[in-house]
Amino acid sequence: MSRRSTPVSDLAALVALSGSGFGVDSLSFVVSFVKGQIYIKPLATRLTRQEVALILRTSVDGVSYLVAEGLLKSLGSDSEGKQLFFLSLELLAKMQDLKWLNKLTDALRKFSEKRNGSGNVEASSDE
Repeated sequence: MSRRSTPVSDLAALVALSGSGFGVDSLSFVVSFVKGQIYIKPLATRLTRQEVALILRTSVDGVSYLVAEGLLKSLGSDSEGKQLFFLSLELLAKMQDLKWLNKLTDALRKFSEKRNGSGNVEASSDE
């Protein structure tokens, strides 16, 4: 199967594809929107940070934060400055775990607050 993106002109076409027996379902492809077009790209065995960010609806920096927090594990040895890859099947399995999704959501919220400088600072009452 080719990893090229396939343009789809509208959502009706996407729905028709999903029920057509071509093996397209919510766990086997990545959908992106570019200039009013919907693009379908088959999900690879290994995912880049950019692809994980697209699936989790976060930024590449958000994915790096999730790795640092231990919520995502990359394949191979962790080398700074190198492209990280993630196992798609592991990610999809984790996405079905409600506890993991709650931790992921909390971590991304915390990351967003830190990045935007709007974190809640609790006052210490240990005086």
